[in-house]
Amino acid sequence: MTLAEVKHEDITSWLADLSARGLSASRVRAVHVALSQMLKLAVRSGRLARNPAEYVPLPRVHRADKRYLTHDEVDALADAAGEFRPVILFLSYTGVRYREMAALRLGRLDLLRRRATISEAVAEGRRPHGVQHA
Repeated sequence: MTLAEVKHEDITSWLADLSARGLSASRVRAVHVALSQMLKLAVRSGRLARNPAEYVPLPRVHRADKRYLTHDEVDALADAAGEFRPVILFLSYTGVRYREMAALRLGRLDLLRRRATISEAVAEGRRPHGVQHA
């Protein structure tokens, strides 16, 4: 079908079919975003008068309830981590992300006040000093 033939109903039907075939709600939404952005460019360049992907009903994403470890579970996980026990405990009880912890420097730790100043994170793809790739 040509660009000018694409109708709102076609997009609605296509996305509903993707859902019916088992594609997750978040993936259907991602497909819609990609298509909508392409059609928006077609509008901007004058190839379409309006974006037929606007106002298409999308499936709801259902977020699973989060489960948090108990203190005993954190302790067991930390024990199983061996030499990385402090890492597990630090991440579990501070809420800091791994990349933020990996960028943490000694000068940013105040052990007497039990504070860590998080001011940066390790860039994606970089490993902190001393960490080997498995």
